Amino acid sequence: MGNGLFPCEALANRLAPTKEIEVVPIMVERKHSTFNGLAAWRRHTFVFALFLLLSVAMTWPVAAQLGSAAYAGGRGDLWVHQWTFWWIKEALQSGSNPFFTPFLYAP
Repeated sequence: MGNGLFPCEALANRLAPTKEIEVVPIMVERKHSTFNGLAAWRRHTFVFALFLLLSVAMTWPVAAQLGSAAYAGGRGDLWVHQWTFWWIKEALQSGSNPFFTPFLYAP
């Protein structure tokens, strides 16, 4: 009935067909890893640098001005969200309801 390594082994043996079939788990022991030591560090660094380079290349006009510009794709949604974040901060600091504002639809 096995060596008891897996709790479901006894159940599998009971559910096996009526012929004498024993379910034996196969244990594979890995002795060597392909991602160890300095080789893994170099590989991970290379992959990170590649993705960083691709990200900068695909967003180049914006990537050059990350600290000074905000890109909204030509739409006004960015400014609405920034105003909403500002209002929530102000409302929570003053103890007001962040879901109500007297600033909308003012004459």
